[in-house]
Amino acid sequence: MSDIKKVGQSWILNWFFGFNQIPTNEDSSIYMKSVLCCAKADGVLSSEEKDWAVGFCASWGVEDWVIEELKTYEADEAIEEVIARSPQVSIAQRDILLTAIRVCAADGEYHEKEKAKIRQMASILGVKEEIVEQLDQLAFKIYPKLYESLRKGWEDFNSSQEYKLFHDFFDFLLQAGFDESHYRKSIPNPAYDNAAKIIGKYFLATAKHFEIYFDEIFPGNFSISEEGDKEDFVIRVFYLTAFYRNQPLCLFSIKFPHYHENFGFPLPPELEIVKL
Repeated sequence: MSDIKKVGQSWILNWFFGFNQIPTNEDSSIYMKSVLCCAKADGVLSSEEKDWAVGFCASWGVEDWVIEELKTYEADEAIEEVIARSPQVSIAQRDILLTAIRVCAADGEYHEKEKAKIRQMASILGVKEEIVEQLDQLAFKIYPKLYESLRKGWEDFNSSQEYKLFHDFFDFLLQAGFDESHYRKSIPNPAYDNAAKIIGKYFLATAKHFEIYFDEIFPGNFSISEEGDKEDFVIRVFYLTAFYRNQPLCLFSIKFPHYHENFGFPLPPELEIVKL
């Protein structure tokens, strides 16, 4: 593996799971095997569950043998024995539990036996039941509603009278030389910034309903956001730390596809849970 890939892998695993060093391929295999054992708790390890787990593990940059091993893994082992093979797995705690919840639900069903197995995993890892309940709420209630509300905000804005107003405002700023000014990299384009806040109104109302608040004004701190090209448009990624009843819940990323040469959001913003 090249040095660049190692840096990237180290960053992802530290950011997402809290590992202060890159887990070995063996650790990664054990991590995902324990997750698959949860998914098999209802007696069936579906192709959707297996594909989700294998794909997620592949994104970590593991060696090919790990992926091939997971593809044929039957998940018939006792979960406590699997977890015991790697002290590193216990570091992840809430993250591995959320991964297990997502994998178990990948086939569209979150079986009671799968829930029980995940709670067994939590007990082994020393995670309280209330935390597991919070993760269930995040995965199946809070996140879907927030995602839906963000999409609704985008749909409403694109069909509103405000769209033309911000379109004209963007053109004014472009003609005034905003994109060529030294301000461009320091502050957001006012047309896009205010449009994004309008798009986020349902999102913020939904968050308030769930007693969730954030560490930054929506959509997030521009100075630590990131931007990358995607075909004929660009994507600006913002980060928001969510708090529930004064306790950190998770870190969300919000991706806003948009144009540079003219005004518009070609695709709805994407919401992701990137860290617990």
